[in-house]
Amino acid sequence: MRVLITGATGFIGGAVARRLLADGHGVTALARNPRRADHLARLGAAVAPGDVTDAMSVERAAAGCDAVIHAAGVPRPAPVRVFEAVHIQGTINVTRAARAAGARRVLNIASQAVLFGGRDLINATDDQPYPVRFVDPYSRTKAQGEQAALSENGAGLEVTSLRPAVVWGPGDTTILPIMAKLTRSPLGIPLCGDGTAIEATTYIDHIVDVTARALTAPAAPGRTYLIVDGFRIAGRELLSRQMTAAGLKPRFTRVPRVIAENMGFVIDQVATLLGVTVPLAFFGARTAQTSRVFIATRAREDLGYQPTVTLDEGMARLAAWVREMGGVDKIA
Repeated sequence: MRVLITGATGFIGGAVARRLLADGHGVTALARNPRRADHLARLGAAVAPGDVTDAMSVERAAAGCDAVIHAAGVPRPAPVRVFEAVHIQGTINVTRAARAAGARRVLNIASQAVLFGGRDLINATDDQPYPVRFVDPYSRTKAQGEQAALSENGAGLEVTSLRPAVVWGPGDTTILPIMAKLTRSPLGIPLCGDGTAIEATTYIDHIVDVTARALTAPAAPGRTYLIVDGFRIAGRELLSRQMTAAGLKPRFTRVPRVIAENMGFVIDQVATLLGVTVPLAFFGARTAQTSRVFIATRAREDLGYQPTVTLDEGMARLAAWVREMGGVDKIA
């Protein structure tokens, strides 16, 4: 099977690409900067220059592919127009390109954020409805992108959406460096609340395994799947253990809720009105104070998913990867 992967130079997309190549599949990696995909080319991937916001480039890359894995996304603060262009229009471009190419299946990598409306999500299942109102542009646009993708399911195109939680582990060049920089700052990592709220997590190997399974699973088309680890952990403990694995001493600064929420809301709203980068400060304040506990029954039943990596094993692998990279400062 030949598979087009968008976001192939990112954390999730890159790991999926390596897995599929190891399994003997043909991989075409869509890359805005082809040089960043050199490591995949050395493993046998074809590299297609392009961007999900450029419909023509996606169509060219999808030609001859049997399936498309849409892993491109905006994992950092960005202007609202960027979130919308990548998560919504980019997803539309991907599904249209897949249909035009005669691809059979599209796997959309969404996020558990599509269910987050600023409140606790306790024992939420795959059937949990979208919130009535989102608190940030990242969650809103990821949900709208997912809805756009699933609306294309049928008439020869099979569409599935996967919903990992906070993805962590070796290869994290996104969140880990940011948290490392904060923990080294004079005040440390800002923390709203006492850090005891439960954070849902997804070890990188787990989302990769589910993606590989969903490529051919008969029950997958038209469905969404929550993907979570087999343990529960508080947000502060997760960050502390990640920083320790990165060779750093975890440091936090407690920020009062009223200050974090009110300032975060104002800052995000002003940034939105000005069309500049939205820091997602209000989103951060609300996620720090709310718990997310997901029940991934559907992934177990339809895809045979079983989380195999424990918290301790995953942290040990993360620490080994950081050492292999030459320290957290070498990760980017």
